[in-house]
Amino acid sequence: MYPLRTAENYQNVLNRLSTPIKMSRVVCILFMTFAHNFIILKLKASQNPFIAKFCTALVDVMARSSVPLLTVISGFLIIHYLVKYDWQQIARKRFKSLILPMISWNLLCATVAIAIGMTVPNHPNTILALTDHSFVIPLTFLRDLFVLSALSPLLYFALKHVPLLTLAVIAGFCSFFDLHPILLREQMLIFFAAGMYAGMYQISLGRVTLPLVTILFVILAVVELNLFFDFSNFSLFKTEIYENLIKRPICALFVILLMLHLVRSHKQTTQSLLKIEPFIFIVFLAHPLLTHFLSAALGKFGLTSSEPLALFSGLMLPLLVLVSCFVLNECFKMAPRSIQLLFTGKHSEPQRLSDLRSLFAKG
Repeated sequence: MYPLRTAENYQNVLNRLSTPIKMSRVVCILFMTFAHNFIILKLKASQNPFIAKFCTALVDVMARSSVPLLTVISGFLIIHYLVKYDWQQIARKRFKSLILPMISWNLLCATVAIAIGMTVPNHPNTILALTDHSFVIPLTFLRDLFVLSALSPLLYFALKHVPLLTLAVIAGFCSFFDLHPILLREQMLIFFAAGMYAGMYQISLGRVTLPLVTILFVILAVVELNLFFDFSNFSLFKTEIYENLIKRPICALFVILLMLHLVRSHKQTTQSLLKIEPFIFIVFLAHPLLTHFLSAALGKFGLTSSEPLALFSGLMLPLLVLVSCFVLNECFKMAPRSIQLLFTGKHSEPQRLSDLRSLFAKG
């Protein structure tokens, strides 16, 4: 078993991973927009095999694997909150940064939907996601993240005293049992706990390098896209074990190692991604609404009339979302503090090394 980190070790790792983490958040959320990109989703059924497989790779391999890495990152960074706050303070602060934006954007999207003649369910879950998905389904990620944050002190205790058993029990339980309505995406518990474990213990990846993970990622892509052979007949590839313990971890590991490589070797790409990071949370919050209207607008202008043109438009849609969210971010900067809190959440406070020492010194 790996040894527990010291406060200094944790801080050094956090400093080293700070930039790759920011870049990973940007990449994950940008890929996530493809999962709700109606143009790309429609092209998955294209008669052109190249277009169909390319769009399937975007949605089912990269976009669907964004949530696990974002959850791992959240688990790793929750150590900040455990250092400084008790359970009630963690719950209160995460409510402000996660639940308030979820409620505000659900309310906004539901209002817009009603205004344009869409049917909106008359149920508390529509806005609050209490026991089921909200009106804007992607936003329930924030609801589950809040639940995991509230459970983090308990997870920390278990991971500190019986780490491997805790991870094994969580992985097995979430692969075979439904945690609804506590967690709407139960697999998030696996990745959140893994992120916390990575923050607590001096993990050495050893020979797990980018070339090795790239090979695994390519093999995964071959399986997912049924290249050279129809893998869909194998029952293993339809199970939660494959999804949660093979497919998504490989994708998450590939992205974070790729970001580490970019930080070391491609300064210009790194700087470009870091410029997006300050408003990437707004991209996450606003992209379901923006992709809906931008897709419709592109269709109105005839930019989806043919499959090649639709593919180009679908690939350009995240760029249009980025530009729109940059403008939104600038507008929110000029808005009252209460509006900023409701629609963008709240930034975390800086970490102090003395607080880290007190946490890692606890028995």
